[in-house]
Amino acid sequence: AAKYIRQMMTNDCRPISIREKRQKFRLLCADFKYRATASIIESDLVEWCKAQGYRGTNFDNYLGAAKSLLNFHAGKKRAKRQRDEKLPVVFAADTVKHLFTVAEKDVPEIVSALAVLFFTGLRPHEMMRLDWRNVDLAERLVTVSPESSKVRQSRHVEIPANAQRWLAKYRSESGPVVSSESAYRNAREKLMEKAKLADWPVDVARHTFATAHFAQHGDAGKTAQQLGHFGSLQMFTRHYRGLMKPSDAAKFWKILPAAKNNVIQLQSAA
Repeated sequence: AAKYIRQMMTNDCRPISIREKRQKFRLLCADFKYRATASIIESDLVEWCKAQGYRGTNFDNYLGAAKSLLNFHAGKKRAKRQRDEKLPVVFAADTVKHLFTVAEKDVPEIVSALAVLFFTGLRPHEMMRLDWRNVDLAERLVTVSPESSKVRQSRHVEIPANAQRWLAKYRSESGPVVSSESAYRNAREKLMEKAKLADWPVDVARHTFATAHFAQHGDAGKTAQQLGHFGSLQMFTRHYRGLMKPSDAAKFWKILPAAKNNVIQLQSAA
């Protein structure tokens, strides 16, 4: 496991990828520390994932990390697993509206993060590294730096009208949009409890944004550009077309903050 991590560092892999892999390996090694690596087979890993209670995406991610470690030990390249295509999970517009309503009332510290995630489509790690100086409400643009981007390229992301209202109401003069990853996670858990939401699927905000944006514009290229997605447009369209009705998308883009004291002051761009 240590050699694998060192190779990731040598290959200049992203710090967040190294951190995630190291975390998974640490758990795996703790439970298999008395086993010779060569004695471990895939069925052992499957049973281990089941014993940890992993399900869905978590199960796939932990199993994939464990298998990649065995392949690395055996000198094999990572094998791509074939499985049935799963459509991304999205929240209905009414669910998103409910989350924002509860957040305004009980967890205001998470509102800005939610607005960035649901209404601009940034990846969670991009949002967590976002500084207010890169949020231009007058020009209605968020600038994602190369250090924050998954593909290590900067891009401008449009801020839709409703997101502008949310961000203007809850913005800070300076500093990060969220103080830390742990602070965001704690606030999200509190929000889920208050909103009586049982599950928060992986990347659900980004997926919800993508489906609503695609339903609104009908342009896969435009939506993919907003997301910073450089994969196949055919695959992108297959994933997101039809997941949200136009009427639901229209409701999504009309989710606005409470009207009280919602006065927006914007400076003209230089």
